[in-house]
Amino acid sequence: MANNSPNKYDEDFKKSLVSLYHNGKTQTQLCKEYGVSQSALGK
Repeated sequence: MANNSPNKYDEDFKKSLVSLYHNGKTQTQLCKEYGVSQSALGK
């Protein structure tokens, strides 16, 4: 079954979090600073 609900986070936001992660931020830091859950960040 397809999920037709809109994405909570836009592509630019996701790309910026990935960039920050690749530049040394931990997942825990990103979750705390941006209010993103660990599971959402992992996806």
